[in-house]
Amino acid sequence: MYSAIFDKIRGIPTRHYVQEGSSRVHESLSYSTDDILEAKVRSNEIFRCVMHTWGEDEDCRLWHEHDAIMKEKQYWSGFELQNIGWNELQDRFCGHDGHLVSLDFLKGRILELGRDKEGTVEPGMGRSMLDIDHCILYHYWHPEHDQWLFDYYKMLLQGSEKGKEKNFLNGEEWQQLQEEFWFKFKCCPTQTQLQSRVRYVLRNI
Repeated sequence: MYSAIFDKIRGIPTRHYVQEGSSRVHESLSYSTDDILEAKVRSNEIFRCVMHTWGEDEDCRLWHEHDAIMKEKQYWSGFELQNIGWNELQDRFCGHDGHLVSLDFLKGRILELGRDKEGTVEPGMGRSMLDIDHCILYHYWHPEHDQWLFDYYKMLLQGSEKGKEKNFLNGEEWQQLQEEFWFKFKCCPTQTQLQSRVRYVLRNI
């Protein structure tokens, strides 16, 4: 009942999008992943976003930032970016909406976008050799997330008879927490990551 009411209020099939995104991220983990970013996931610094995917907006933003960095001589040698330049590109890309992407993916995508602009590949015709569909976008956890999770978790706990007894939420309530997080922050971790972060928050707030 809760799900139908929630979706009707929001006007979109919320749970469907969250579940679909979670399945995509889970499947993507069976492909090659970024060891550095995944280490940050395990240490609870960042989370895998189930709502955002790579698209044309990300291409434009990446190309714009790469073009800007190539005009700053401290970041390149000859006609190529040095490692410090690639790291700066990753940071600047993240600075737009908080999403991190694998450095190897950014390097590969820049090469493809560069070839398109040089006319060696026809736009929209087999332009990518990268597995864009399984590109994972990550997002940093912030204190604002933590405070909201703490408050909303406590609110759900108080409204749940079983929650009061066991001091933990049931599956339906975790789904509600995940969906409300999405609407609040326009970004969404997997439910497993959400539960892990809540446990962290309860120990530290």
